[in-house]
Amino acid sequence: MNLRFSRNILLLIAFPTLISGKPNPKKLIVAKEGEEGISNEWIVKMKQNSMSTFGGGMRNSKKVGPFGLQNAAEVVAAAATGSEMVEVSEVYSNAMEGFTAKMSIKAAEKLSELDGVDFVEQNKVVKLDAVTWGIDRVDQRDLPLDDTFITDGDADGSGVYAYILDTGVQITHQEFEGRATWGANTSGDGEDRDCHGHGTHVAGTVGGATYGVAKNVNIVAVKVLTCSGSGSTAGVIAGVEWAMNDADGKKATANMSLGGGFSSALNVAVKNLHNSGVPTAVAAGNDNGDACSKSPASEPAVITVGSTTNTDARSSFSNYGTCLDIFAPGSGITAAWIGSDTATNTISGTSMASPHVCGGAALLLEKGVAPADVTSELISRATENKVTGAQTGSPNELLYVGAVGPTSPPTPAPPTAAPTPCIQNDFKLTLLTDNYASETSWTLVNQCTDQTQANGAGYQSANTNYVEEECIPSGEYTFTINDSYGDGICCGYGSGSYTVEYDGNVVKEGGQFGSSESTTFGSCGASPTPAPVNPTAAPVPPTAAPVVPTQAPADPTPAPVDPTAAPIAPTPAPVDPTPAPV
Repeated sequence: MNLRFSRNILLLIAFPTLISGKPNPKKLIVAKEGEEGISNEWIVKMKQNSMSTFGGGMRNSKKVGPFGLQNAAEVVAAAATGSEMVEVSEVYSNAMEGFTAKMSIKAAEKLSELDGVDFVEQNKVVKLDAVTWGIDRVDQRDLPLDDTFITDGDADGSGVYAYILDTGVQITHQEFEGRATWGANTSGDGEDRDCHGHGTHVAGTVGGATYGVAKNVNIVAVKVLTCSGSGSTAGVIAGVEWAMNDADGKKATANMSLGGGFSSALNVAVKNLHNSGVPTAVAAGNDNGDACSKSPASEPAVITVGSTTNTDARSSFSNYGTCLDIFAPGSGITAAWIGSDTATNTISGTSMASPHVCGGAALLLEKGVAPADVTSELISRATENKVTGAQTGSPNELLYVGAVGPTSPPTPAPPTAAPTPCIQNDFKLTLLTDNYASETSWTLVNQCTDQTQANGAGYQSANTNYVEEECIPSGEYTFTINDSYGDGICCGYGSGSYTVEYDGNVVKEGGQFGSSESTTFGSCGASPTPAPVNPTAAPVPPTAAPVVPTQAPADPTPAPVDPTAAPIAPTPAPVDPTPAPV
């Protein structure tokens, strides 16, 4: 047998042409139907201290040092009986012991039968979990919002590092004030920047100067997803491995606003990251289903976060169940975006909820809470029984980072103003893709300002239901859906469809069109808040009429702030479709 070592190990090994019996499903984990398995790519998870099993090719049976390239070669060699090529592309020693390899399913099955191998799992596609009032909500127990943000003891995350495992971070953005650094890129795309936007938005919620929970935390970008918002299980594990090594000796937390089908390998990796002293917050997922069917959301050790709206209801897209640990704001969240160093965007998803909790973890670490106690401390401080529609099995706990104890701390002067909440109008797009999802795109243009309020493109999954939600100011809007091939989304190649809702009312449904189709709704002259006063109910006699003008400002609902002047600046940056509905 010839072995050739390079950055990627290329091993020429042999496996029997026929393998007797059926593979053990607990040892060989093949991607399920509906999961996007990557052909001929496998993750080999070794049992702890397993190398003594492979003594035949070693000088002795005692493992010396961390699992490395030579160890991977010995594992592969132990299964060799014929001639088949196996390329080992990544070796893990901290997040888990094992390696990633390109090989046939027969080779993977043979490796899975070795005593020292825990399991062999097919590599899979991992995607974003993406659908500010958020920080205003988490510093107070009850609604309504008070337009301020004050943390317990005025903590701001100083001295703490937050690892953002995502699409990268635009580290030059002014929201990060020079506190953001580039860490690593394990996505495989070779572009050391955020060319998507999702990671920058997540980092902005964790530690942005305006929109962040921990406003002085150090941001570390770990790119595990490509410009399209997708990646692989192996790439994510490699990012976890890098973060785990880099965080050694630091006060650190991590956020993973991503997910896919259940993966034992990914769960092991994030568990080890969390248990190494890096409290890790993860998105629950945006399928309106059981979070226990997703990874890394299903891993019990990490902090799994569901999403709420500005009325404290569970977001319609948010996953739920016993694998959840806590809820946090996730619908209509504004934070930093790509395109310029001042850009912002307002998007929704459990991807937006998770970084609120990551920021909360950074505040606790700054205050001296031990990493092992961060999860329990977050839950013990959370506000109970506020989330409506939380679903059976979900913990009814809403993130709280404000003052605790019998007395309130002195109010800082001046307090940090929270971003103006976007609560006036709700835009919702429900999109079922056809067989060619990538051909579909859409825009929402504010006709009153001639600016693009939101858009979506780059859909990856055919025949898949996506839900996009946006909080938008009052105005007249034109929604346009496009198909680059010119045959709509129904019914030549699949049965796609779309529904547009505005403030809960359906304004357009369709699917059969050519290159594009548009609909306009709303009005530039509309008042942002309808007057709730019923004139016929006024008990004031005619003689009291002169006092009526002085009563008008007492209306509790009119918002004196023009929504179009809020810090939620519409940006032309694309809203990732995959994060939505997510």
